[in-house]
Amino acid sequence: MFEALSDDGVFVLQSGAVNESYPECFSCIHQTLSSIKDKFPYVRGYWAGVTTFMTNWGFIIASKKHDPLALNQEELTKRLESRGVKNRYATPRFLPAMFTLPEHMLEAIETKGRVLTDAQPFIWTA
Repeated sequence: MFEALSDDGVFVLQSGAVNESYPECFSCIHQTLSSIKDKFPYVRGYWAGVTTFMTNWGFIIASKKHDPLALNQEELTKRLESRGVKNRYATPRFLPAMFTLPEHMLEAIETKGRVLTDAQPFIWTA
């Protein structure tokens, strides 16, 4: 699947809950993408409050060339304005905070995360 991406390809994946009750899905996806640094040198987890799920939800960006945290607020503002993009949530001021994972998620990535395979997929047992 990853071979089909362009040279500067970016892979964005919805990755499950970002809370203390169910951190396993996010943690496993993060570990899996982080384990293939030759495909994606930049792996960044972020989160957002998703009201329909009534919890914080996680997403992961894996990129071949671009680190989403490399641009400062001024450059992000300039790029969005030049493209006529207006956001109410992912604003240049707030974007870095989205990538600041809570401590319990950093711990979960280390203690509950694992590389997913066809033989050992993630199975949600809520």
